[in-house]
Amino acid sequence: MEGSCGTVYHGLWCGSDVAIKVFSKQEYPDEVILSFRQEVSLMKRLRHPNILLFMGAVTSPQCLRIVTEFLPRTLDIKST
Repeated sequence: MEGSCGTVYHGLWCGSDVAIKVFSKQEYPDEVILSFRQEVSLMKRLRHPNILLFMGAVTSPQCLRIVTEFLPRTLDIKST
């Protein structure tokens, strides 16, 4: 699935389905990388049933990626 800032892939990591968000730019300014790393630091501490589980990240300047649990796009909508 492709979005405005990158592409999300479905993958397998240590036997678990994961979503891998690959950011589309090749080079980032230092302040963007710092902000990305701060966001990753926050995501590492978040634990809530309504928030995707953060599983890892790549934070090198040429390769920004976030790995989270994978949730299939299914909706169970019930009529009322």
